Amino acid sequence: SPPPPPPAKRSGPKLRLAPARRSQPEPSLRGPSFSLPPLPTSPSAAEIRARLAAAPAEIRQAALHAPGKLRSGLADAIAVFNPGVFAAGFASAIIAVAATTTVIANEATAFLSEGGRGEVLERALLFGAILGDVKEAYVDGQAVDLDELFDTGVNAMLATLDPYTTYEDASHAEDLSTRTSGRYGGIGITIGADESDPTGSPSVLVLSALEGYAYDAGVRPGDRIVRVDGLPIGGKPVDEVKTMLRGTPGTEVALSLQRDGAAQGQAVELLVQRREVRLPDVSLSTLLAPGTGYVKLDGFSEGTAEELAVALLRLFETERVTGERVESLVLDLRDNPGGLLDAAVGVAQLLVPKGTDIVSTEGRVYGEGATLNYRSIHPPLVPASTRLVVLVNGNTASAAEIVTGVVQDTDRGVVVGEKTFGKGLVQVVEPLPGGRSLKLTVAKYFTPSGRCIQAISYAKPQKALTKATQPSGSPAPTADPAVPPGATPGVPITNQGGRQSAPAGLRPPHDAGLPSPPVLAAAGPDDTGGGGDAEARRRADAFLRSRETFTERSMRAGEVFTTANGREVKTGGGIAPDVQVSAKPVGVLERSLLRQGAFFRFAGLWLPGHEGTPR
Repeated sequence: SPPPPPPAKRSGPKLRLAPARRSQPEPSLRGPSFSLPPLPTSPSAAEIRARLAAAPAEIRQAALHAPGKLRSGLADAIAVFNPGVFAAGFASAIIAVAATTTVIANEATAFLSEGGRGEVLERALLFGAILGDVKEAYVDGQAVDLDELFDTGVNAMLATLDPYTTYEDASHAEDLSTRTSGRYGGIGITIGADESDPTGSPSVLVLSALEGYAYDAGVRPGDRIVRVDGLPIGGKPVDEVKTMLRGTPGTEVALSLQRDGAAQGQAVELLVQRREVRLPDVSLSTLLAPGTGYVKLDGFSEGTAEELAVALLRLFETERVTGERVESLVLDLRDNPGGLLDAAVGVAQLLVPKGTDIVSTEGRVYGEGATLNYRSIHPPLVPASTRLVVLVNGNTASAAEIVTGVVQDTDRGVVVGEKTFGKGLVQVVEPLPGGRSLKLTVAKYFTPSGRCIQAISYAKPQKALTKATQPSGSPAPTADPAVPPGATPGVPITNQGGRQSAPAGLRPPHDAGLPSPPVLAAAGPDDTGGGGDAEARRRADAFLRSRETFTERSMRAGEVFTTANGREVKTGGGIAPDVQVSAKPVGVLERSLLRQGAFFRFAGLWLPGHEGTPR
């Protein structure tokens, strides 16, 4: 048989997703009735004698002489038995077993001591012992949920590292796979909880319906879902309804919808076929003005670069139709939360010249001091003569900041808007048994000029800095304070595909609770502190420099970063725009209407009477 394949190795910053674990149907226990054949029974002594009497003479003779031959064989074996040889063989076996056991023990000890594996195993056993004690002896046995205890304990442990390192159970791992792949089996709608339902109880509201999917089947934004496959959904959480709507492509789901403007009490009954839904990342591609193209990019998932390439080709195709040359391109990355690193590299290759450094990553996963560089290997799709503008704001993050950074550092275009969020961390997804996964931060990335745009350092206080080496009068080094992203106010919205999304009418304004760029406040030894030994201060300062984080290195005071043309770029976490343009202030009345979803509901009432009306 061929040898088994070697174990899969880590693939660096490339996001690896656990394949969807589909539960196999249990085999049916019902089927044709059958009975087992009777088991054979041992014959009695009388039956054996009777059978021997009826057997041929040769068989009777062999049976009579069998005991004698057995005794003769045993006597011969005893006669040739050599106690010395037996003792030597037995001793050799004991020595071989002892040597093998020693080798195995030494190898196990070396394995456990390497990289602290023994400490990991010891703590894992301790965690299991605690769970076992709780399960066996906690006073309220009904309150013990091992899955909940395990999930809470693991995520609490990981939360001490950074907010992006998380443990995903099977359902969350499937959602993560959907967000990164951009595909799922369903009907293509975005749903949310509507707390202002006229009936007084929360209902599930259709926020958007994708063309080519549910929209073509008759589902419209503003519809309230009453029943799914004949089952009432009143009072059910949005996630449960989302699970009911998803399914294998090719199957059908029956929807009962309540629609404004329909006959009183009459539900709209629809039969919608599930399909493999591709969540678009390019939500709009058009000409803003003659010669000026506009593309809105909402995320970075598998296939984003190809989708953007198709949108750009359609824009440039207008040159032959209208005769107007596309001289300028606006790439809108506002409110883009990012996504796959590979997708960001693919998008950047459409914009910058061949051979351009796009991004580099550093982390222990590549080896101490090793760096993984990404470089454009294809000619750009956007001609170098086309002027490029990238729009950003405080919610432009992660992969979107990679594209923004390479455009700015290579002087390929101009960045306009507000400072970006400042997430410069790279995660990989490691599959775990049972369809679970671990999303683990393994590296930080740097723009071509060498900037790390991570705004928050999650480094822990340096425990090795004792009172003997700490300068007198100087504060103890501490980790940079992290400002957790604020919760979005308003109705909870969940996309059936797993993305957090909302149409413009229901999305809170930019300054109404959305995450703002966190502020970095690094703390370290105060060189002007009074007193203290100068040599101790020097050792402490050298120790801190040797343990500094990538974020601290990229934001050290006085360090200058320059673009390809020698233009100085600002540091401090996030990408500072070349042209600062603040968002339009939102008034109190507009903010109130947005939070209530008034614009969305008005559009839902207006649309049925104006379908097909030109803009």
